[in-house]
Amino acid sequence: ADGCLTDTYYRVYYWHGMERFEYLASQSTAREIRALAREYGLTESEVLDQLVELGLEELEDGRRVEP
Repeated sequence: ADGCLTDTYYRVYYWHGMERFEYLASQSTAREIRALAREYGLTESEVLDQLVELGLEELEDGRRVEP
């Protein structure tokens, strides 16, 4: 069962020169990520990777990304 997390936040960990990000999502966001993973036959981690990549591309292209 989902916990009672209501806010989204993240942590960054550093390990041997690498960075690891931990993203804790609201229940509704987590449901959307799981649904995308099922729909496209991906893991949740792969969905998050793609969403981050798309968001960074939007920033590189100079387009405003709404929070």
